[in-house]
Amino acid sequence: MGQPRRPTTPPARYSQDGPLPLRGGGRPQGSPTLAQGPTTPPQVGPALRTIYHSASHALEDGWFFARVEKTVTCWLWRGNKKGFDYGCGPKGEYAHRWAYKRFVGAIPDGMYVLHRCDTPLCVNYEHLFLGTQSDNLNDAVAKGRVPLGSQNYRAKLTEAIVAEARRRWHQGTACWTLAREYGVSTHTMDFALKRKTWKHVT
Repeated sequence: MGQPRRPTTPPARYSQDGPLPLRGGGRPQGSPTLAQGPTTPPQVGPALRTIYHSASHALEDGWFFARVEKTVTCWLWRGNKKGFDYGCGPKGEYAHRWAYKRFVGAIPDGMYVLHRCDTPLCVNYEHLFLGTQSDNLNDAVAKGRVPLGSQNYRAKLTEAIVAEARRRWHQGTACWTLAREYGVSTHTMDFALKRKTWKHVT
């Protein structure tokens, strides 16, 4: 009885470019391992996204508070300014708006962030509240931050002229006549006569 035959490895097939893979997905002995091409980056899971998000907030928080001077009541911005003496916060955003979004919540479209303390440079989120453009203007006027009447450098009338124009208007003088006499547009005079402007004049 003869000796059992040992299994043999099928001979490798060759081409001009080197050994070819065997049928069935095998690889010829001695052939080099092929380097894998570029792969898709692994997707970041929710846990890692939270870590990255927190790290981003930590960097912005550090940058932000390095420019804040905390007093007994207000947090005064000591960094660059933007607009009418408001702070310029992270990514060029108004500092007080950034503080509101970071520590209070989102700001709906079209809403303004107002100051209870009447300090434009304050970024203490406890002093901030939301309001419309009209609320913002009325709040500024009520707190004396908007020059009234002739104190405004753009004013074309004075308190005395407005009072006199209203008296004559109630006596029957036409609005357009008053506007021509006092050198303003009919629109400007109409608003002054109907107290849409110059509301402080009695």
